[in-house]
Amino acid sequence: MPPFKIGSTAAYCGAGCQPSFGTCTGTTPTTTSKTTSPTSSPTPGTLSDCLTKKNVPIRLTSSSDFAALAKPWNLRLQYTPAVIVLPTTTQHISDAVVCAGQNKVKVQPRGGGHSYASFSLGGQDGSMVIDMENFQTISLDANNVATVGGGVRLGNLATGIYNQKQRALPHGTCPGVGVGGHATHGGFGLSSRAWGLTLDTIVGLDVVLANGSFIHATSTAYPDIYYALRGAADSFGIVTSFYLQTQPAPSSVVQWSYSIPNMFNSASQSATYFSHIQSFVQNASVIDRNLGIGIYMDGYGFSISGTYFGALSTFNSKIAPELLRTLPTPTKSSATTMTWIQSLTALADGQPLQQPTTGYNLHDDFFAKSVVVPSSQPLTLATLTSYFDYIIKN
Repeated sequence: MPPFKIGSTAAYCGAGCQPSFGTCTGTTPTTTSKTTSPTSSPTPGTLSDCLTKKNVPIRLTSSSDFAALAKPWNLRLQYTPAVIVLPTTTQHISDAVVCAGQNKVKVQPRGGGHSYASFSLGGQDGSMVIDMENFQTISLDANNVATVGGGVRLGNLATGIYNQKQRALPHGTCPGVGVGGHATHGGFGLSSRAWGLTLDTIVGLDVVLANGSFIHATSTAYPDIYYALRGAADSFGIVTSFYLQTQPAPSSVVQWSYSIPNMFNSASQSATYFSHIQSFVQNASVIDRNLGIGIYMDGYGFSISGTYFGALSTFNSKIAPELLRTLPTPTKSSATTMTWIQSLTALADGQPLQQPTTGYNLHDDFFAKSVVVPSSQPLTLATLTSYFDYIIKN
């Protein structure tokens, strides 16, 4: 199934980068893993004294820049850390983890801070946040494996490996997202059909474990840790560097988009249209893994867009006609060839690929849920009709 986004245009037509899945329209409406509070709350002096003794750079609530550093991306969910650690070395991270353990304080690494549920602040008050913003390495070795610091943002990663050797990776569209949470929890993007998830490219990780030790994990060295970090890193350690197997960047990419009218006039009609799109993405006689597709809908507008790693002539003669068959004639349409970097820039929807390494200040305010539909059990017409009936009435 293609990813689809619903919700307020305040969230998805704002700083959230979701416009990459289509054209935002409409008006702005007016307005999990379980976490628990720590069993013991040490006095601030106890924890800070431990960190200060070990010369770990920290910010406390009394620090002038604490509020800015603790500001979440999703302003709907705000938490106050006990302390924010700003390490510049692996030793700083190791010492901070040991201090947190001694004081029974939850530890939360923070890469880009784009957690929808503000888990990058611990998901609760009183956590130790280890901000990875100083870990900004981006380099390629002779085997085109990229060494990537735990604080690197996706836009900087994409431009860094492209500028060095014209290489690429599968990842999401928002350039401000950090590689830390993205790579360790999946990392889906429009190129994922062709190349997999960001997680799939991980061949090694440098990690600080819960006891403060530092290891390099691969499929053969500490394999249990290696596979645990590829999906559940928060529970096992703090990744200071990723080692990612890159791909040659495509010489060209077809960027395409269609705005479909009359999608919210009738629930049964909308369900029929969507059912066709669902069948289209499963039609191997027409499409292959080189097609990336996303849908945006908000109760007002409906658009389909994506990328294609292939010839524009093939897209126009084979793929587009089948996609648009039975759908209303698009009010807006485009399909054009561009470079890999131009494609990433277009998907970023106005945000520059090159992101600040400090002082990142984009925020949003929204509620979101995720639903996964197995391709073996696609949405039924009855389910889709019920869904669109709810959207139209509400």
